[in-house]
Amino acid sequence: MSDAYEGTTVRLQPPCPMCQGRMEAGYLLDRGETNSLYQSEWAAGEPQRSRRSAINLWMNTGTVNTTRVRRYAVSMFRCEACGFLAAYATTPLNDVQ
Repeated sequence: MSDAYEGTTVRLQPPCPMCQGRMEAGYLLDRGETNSLYQSEWAAGEPQRSRRSAINLWMNTGTVNTTRVRRYAVSMFRCEACGFLAAYATTPLNDVQ
């Protein structure tokens, strides 16, 4: 399996569905702990909360359990003419069925 974070991402070049303009490939960034950056991911199904940990109780936050959940890297395209964004999730990040 290839790693989406090492350059193996969607390489489609669809026209813009709104104005038929040229779409530019890119990706969304998500901020993680300590303000680190990650590529956005798509996960199958409904989110399931993780068990409460000491850090979650202290910060009053809930985390999502992604154990045994299919995940894909999200690749984005932005229309150079009108700015429309299109998202694709075709690059698997794990081997879960």
